[in-house]
Amino acid sequence: MVDEDAPTAPTWYADFDQDGYGNPGFSQTGCAAPQGWVADATDCDDLHAGSHPGATEVCDGHNNDCDGETDEGFTTTWYADLDRDGFGDPANSVFSCFHPVGYLTDHADCDDSSAEIYPGAHEPCGAGDWDCDGVDGDYCDSCLDVLTNGVSGGDGLYEIDLDGRAGPEPSQEVWCDMSVDGGGWTLIQRTVWDWAESGQLMTGYTGWYADTVGVADGPGAYRLQGSWWQDLNTLQDHLLVHTLRQEADGASCEPLYYLGSEGLYAVDRTTAKMSGLISTVSFFNGREELSTMDSGPSVGCVTGGGQAVPWFYSGCCATCPTFLGDYWPDEPHPMQHYTDDVADMYGHLQGDVCAGPVAAGRSYWGGNEMSYFIR
Repeated sequence: MVDEDAPTAPTWYADFDQDGYGNPGFSQTGCAAPQGWVADATDCDDLHAGSHPGATEVCDGHNNDCDGETDEGFTTTWYADLDRDGFGDPANSVFSCFHPVGYLTDHADCDDSSAEIYPGAHEPCGAGDWDCDGVDGDYCDSCLDVLTNGVSGGDGLYEIDLDGRAGPEPSQEVWCDMSVDGGGWTLIQRTVWDWAESGQLMTGYTGWYADTVGVADGPGAYRLQGSWWQDLNTLQDHLLVHTLRQEADGASCEPLYYLGSEGLYAVDRTTAKMSGLISTVSFFNGREELSTMDSGPSVGCVTGGGQAVPWFYSGCCATCPTFLGDYWPDEPHPMQHYTDDVADMYGHLQGDVCAGPVAAGRSYWGGNEMSYFIR
C-alpha cells in the first residue's frame, strides 16, 4: 500500500499557459503537484496567458479578466461601406475593438450599393433621393434635362415636371428619344393612320392648351398639353419623324427623320405661335399661328372638309398631321408631299426605306405615323 494513513491527496489543475491559474476542465489528485499543474481552478482561457481572474482587460479578442465579457470598454460598432463612398450602412454592422477592413464608424449612408448616393451628394433631377435627406429630388423638366443630368437610360418613358415637385404644375410621363442627333428629344405629338385614334386630338384651343391626350409610349395618337410646348423648346430644335405606309399591305416603312432649328414658340392661354423655323422641309408651311376647331387663321382646315387636327396650317397644309379633303376616300390620315424628293437627315428618301409603293392621296404620301419632337 502507498500513502495509507496519509491525509486526503489534494486536486491539481492543468496550467497549460503557465499563468498560475488552472484549467477546471483538467484535474488530477496527488500528494504533490505535478509539473505544470496548480491548485487553482479559476482560469477561463488556459491557452492564453493574458486571460485569468484579475487580469487587465485589453483589446485583443480575449476575455482577459474572466468576467464573461470580451474587450469590454474597447468594442466599437463598425458599419460596412461596400460602395466605398466614405459612408457606412446602418443595416450592416459588426462589433469589434479592431477596425475591420471595409467598415467605418459612420452609419449615415442610405444606399450602400451606389457610390453616388450618400449624405450631401449631388442630386441630379429624376434620380430619387441621392443626398440621403429622405426626400426625392425634383423631376427633370424635359428629356434634354434628363440627358444633360446623366440620368438617361436610353429611349423610353420618363417622368418630367416643368416646375418641380413643389410647384403647382403636375408631372407627366413623356416619351424621350435619346438617340437621334444626340438625343434629348421630348415627343409632343403623334398622329396615326387610324382616324379613330387621331380624331381624339380634334379639339378647340382650350383643349389643346390644357389637356394631354393619349399615352406617350403609343401606339395610338398622342399630344402633350400645349401649355408645355414653349418651355420644353429650350434649344429651339425640332424633329419630325414620318413612318410611311406601304400601299400593298399597309405595313410601316422605316422612319424618315427631318430636323429643324431656330423655331421659337410663343404660347399663352389664347394663342400659340411659331416663328423663325429653319428646315429643309415644311414643318408648318410658314404659318405662324396655331389653328384649332375654334381659333386660328385656318379654322376651316380643322372644322371643314379637311378634318385636320390642330396644327400650324397654310391653305391648308404641306405637312398634315391628318387631312381628308379629296385626298383620301375613307378618313383623314397623316400625309406630306416631300419624302420622295427631299432626303432626311440620314440622306434617305422614301425609296430607301420602303420596299414598294407608298400609300398615296393625289400628290401626297400617307403615313402610318407622324411624330413631332422638340428639345
